[in-house]
Amino acid sequence: MPVQRLNPAPAETQQLGRHGLLDYVRDAASTIQPVTATEIVLLALVRELGARLERLEQHAFELQAENVFLSAQIAAEKLKYKQVMEQKAEQEEGLDSQTLYEEALREWREAEEKRKRDAAFAKEKNKLAMKAFNNKKAIAAKKGKATTSRRPVLIPIPKAIPRPRKRDFFE
Repeated sequence: MPVQRLNPAPAETQQLGRHGLLDYVRDAASTIQPVTATEIVLLALVRELGARLERLEQHAFELQAENVFLSAQIAAEKLKYKQVMEQKAEQEEGLDSQTLYEEALREWREAEEKRKRDAAFAKEKNKLAMKAFNNKKAIAAKKGKATTSRRPVLIPIPKAIPRPRKRDFFE
């Protein structure tokens, strides 16, 4: 059997929410003109409880705001942790930065050696071509004739390949 209240709240307060009830009580308390000491004490209690309820509501609002802030902060921390863990996993799976740098340096040295060989070959070919041209030119000059052959087209010498930088591998 459900428990029934002996003095139900007035009909106008039953439809009010929490905040509406507080406003109703505050308005009612402000219109009362206390005559007896009991009424003065009760009115003081109503005002004190109203102030306490306002402080509690303000505190609840502050706690909710702090909760939202902390939730966002935790989400950011989780995201950062996830990124760090993914980065660690990538480093563990693949090669670490030092190994990558050493491998790039080894490849650069091989490419540089090949470039030096190609450059030496091109210089030698160019030297021989210029020597042959200068010989023809000297022979023609001795005979007193101009050379009819053109200057040889020289083989281009390969440019140096830039060395890999450590800072590109260690960030």
